[in-house]
Amino acid sequence: MAGPGAGAAAVTTGEGSVLISMGAGAAAGGGATGAGAGANQPADKPKVYFNLFDTFAKIATQEGPQALWRGFIPMWARIAPTTTLQLLFFEKFSKLAGISAT
Repeated sequence: MAGPGAGAAAVTTGEGSVLISMGAGAAAGGGATGAGAGANQPADKPKVYFNLFDTFAKIATQEGPQALWRGFIPMWARIAPTTTLQLLFFEKFSKLAGISAT
């Protein structure tokens, strides 16, 4: 019988763990993006886009390069106030708690 923690992944610290974490995040994001792109295309029609680069190229040539930024301003209009408030509150609460954020 194995002891507690047997078979669990080793916890690493330092620069190596950061690279492993970044790699795992990139792999998870790439897998989720691929799965989402495949799920969002109708099964009864031929595929319109085959990968990310094909998507960018087709949109830029068919609709113009400006189409790649369609929705950018409305998105930032929604996100910027929230992000700004989060950073302000984080800074204020950090000072109130006596914690250095840097």
